[in-house]
Amino acid sequence: MLAMANVELIRSRDLAQTVPYAYAAVVDAGRVIFTAGACPLDPAGEIVAPGDVAAQAEQTMENLVLALRAAGAELTDVAKTTVYVASSDRSDLVAAWEVVARVFGSHDVPSTLLGVAVLGYADQLVEIEAAAVRHGGSEALTEDHTVPASRDEAPGALDDRPAEPLATRSAVGGPMEPVLGDR
Repeated sequence: MLAMANVELIRSRDLAQTVPYAYAAVVDAGRVIFTAGACPLDPAGEIVAPGDVAAQAEQTMENLVLALRAAGAELTDVAKTTVYVASSDRSDLVAAWEVVARVFGSHDVPSTLLGVAVLGYADQLVEIEAAAVRHGGSEALTEDHTVPASRDEAPGALDDRPAEPLATRSAVGGPMEPVLGDR
């Protein structure tokens, strides 16, 4: 067992010791943070490095760190991640995973790495979700992290844009109903 910040990483002697991640994480009660899937967007909202999985993974991790900080957490508070890579080529999954593993360093949280057919933005190849726990009660976040609580309070909120279909085919190639996104 390895304890880091608020998260205790568990490695079982009954499971393979060669995997580059913990099998489970235990957290004490605290404030649980669930991030939206971090995407490889620059500050202008544009996808970076179309076609480059590693570069998109770098930007996605930078954005994940910023989202966690906005919630008062750090990477060492993360208890679980899910990494999505829009590819069926294992080398692309490995390229994304190498970035994620390097950025997390020794805090190798339980994680799921998936190859998927498509992600939400055109040219998007990587998306990463995280669940984290921070301690310290319900103190307010700093002013630079303040965001309107709902879309109704935000001028030009995303719901002012028409919904666009994110996908029209299933992962196995058959037709499916369009998924309407609000990103």
